[in-house]
Parts: sequence; C-alpha cells; structure tokens
Amino acid sequence: MISDQEAASSVLVFDGDGVVIEPWGFARALHAEYGISPDVTKAFFAGPFQLCLRGDADLSESVAPYLDRWRWPDTVQAFIDFWMESDDRPDTEVLSYIQKLRNNGAKCYVASNQEQTRADFIRVRMGFESMFEQLFFSCELGCTKPDRRFFDRIASEIGVAAHTVHFWDDSGSYVRAARSAGWNAHAFEGIESIQFGPQI
Repeated sequence: MISDQEAASSVLVFDGDGVVIEPWGFARALHAEYGISPDVTKAFFAGPFQLCLRGDADLSESVAPYLDRWRWPDTVQAFIDFWMESDDRPDTEVLSYIQKLRNNGAKCYVASNQEQTRADFIRVRMGFESMFEQLFFSCELGCTKPDRRFFDRIASEIGVAAHTVHFWDDSGSYVRAARSAGWNAHAFEGIESIQFGPQI
C-alpha cells in the first residue's frame, strides 16, 4: 500500500489479464461452448504460443495445425474472433479507479504478456490506448514476464529509475521477478490492492 500522494507522483504499472481485464473468459467459453478444455489446449499454449507472446511467430499460423485435433468446427479466423470476443472483459471497476488516479496526476501503464493480435485488440477495440499513458506488450518488447529484460525495457522506455515504478500483477512469480528488477511490485488481490487513500 502506498499513499495517495505517492500515487500521484509515481509511475503505476498494471498487468493485463487478471488485473485490468477479468481473466479466463476465453478458456471458459471455449470449454463451455465447444467442449475444448484447457487440458486439450495445454500443448499449444505451453509450446508454440510462447513464440507468439515474444513476437517470434504469427498466431494464425501457429494455432492452425491444432484446430483439427481440437475438432474446432469453423475457420482459423473464426477461432481467433471467438477468442478475442470471449476475452473482451475489461474490469470496469478497476479501470474507473485508474482513471481517477490519472485525473490526480498519476502516470498509468499496462505491462502484459500478449501476442500481437490480442495486443492490437486490447489497444484499439477495447479502447485501452486512451485509458493509459502507454501499453507495453511482450510481443512488441521481444520478451515475456518473468524475464528481467521485460521490466528493464519498460523502465527504460518510460525513462524512469526502476525504484520509482509501482507494479501490480496477479501472478506471484511475476511480482517476484519485478521486485528482482528493482520495481515496487505488489500482489493484486482485487481493487483494494490499488486503493491509496480517501483523497482519490
């Protein structure tokens, strides 16, 4: 917890899924509507998808060979469209509070592991480009959390010292990695995790 005065003068960085976006929308919808469970898709997400997250592979090309195995009934583009729409779940309460922080002078950013298609969707279709000073996605940084380079490149791009950054993530391993990079990292456990004081 930091004070509201500190918040207004600090760099505040928020994770994407699990912090400013409600998590697991796609995984749950895919299982509920098509019977494709996380166990079925695990090999893709643990394998080729990791290259997509680093910007080293295209999502459409990477996922296409798996769709027949998963018995997906439609096209690759339809699968990706379903994915984007299912994960279009902004946490409106958290985002509203972040806008209050910005109105009080805080500089707010997103730092998230994303492949390019969803990065573009979050930036434009979900409107996040107007809600934050800047959005940092792994596919554009060339590395993913918890790689130390992820945090160093963001601090360098913003132009601040690591110790001035406050960061919230719902992943314990990412919080620990950010701390190792010199950031003030906090576990996100709901909006109360980022509430700073009565003046905001």
